[in-house]
Amino acid sequence: MSACYSEDDYEIVFMKINGRIEKEMMYSEFESILDSFLAYSEFAGQEVQCIYLVVSPQIKIKGAVFFIIGFDGAGNPDPRWNVPLRQLANEGMDGPDLGAGPIKLCCRSQTSVNWADKDLWDPDMDAKPNDFVLIRDVVKRNKLSLQE
Repeated sequence: MSACYSEDDYEIVFMKINGRIEKEMMYSEFESILDSFLAYSEFAGQEVQCIYLVVSPQIKIKGAVFFIIGFDGAGNPDPRWNVPLRQLANEGMDGPDLGAGPIKLCCRSQTSVNWADKDLWDPDMDAKPNDFVLIRDVVKRNKLSLQE
């Protein structure tokens, strides 16, 4: 099995609320949230659906992990949250082709790491657009200014 992530790739995180991507960030910013350097009051008291993405230098999605993280009343993340996103992406199963061949996918119904399934969620295939089209289109818009 080949690894999804390489050193040239970008790691990004999307936060999804009410069917919309409300926050896009580089993984390093997400790590700052986890370290409680940044609090997000807009997520206070919520469990937020997030998507960790591995994106190639050609701005194509290579891997996706659909995960959940809870925030306390002040907007700080649950300090017990510990999901190995890169590992899950690397060990993901084949998912849909989003422009660069099948992605590596990890979600609640498609994971080889059973202990993590409570921290995962399944993409909504009935939404218009479905979650895969949504993330493909948001990555393509490139608001994070990823360099090709």
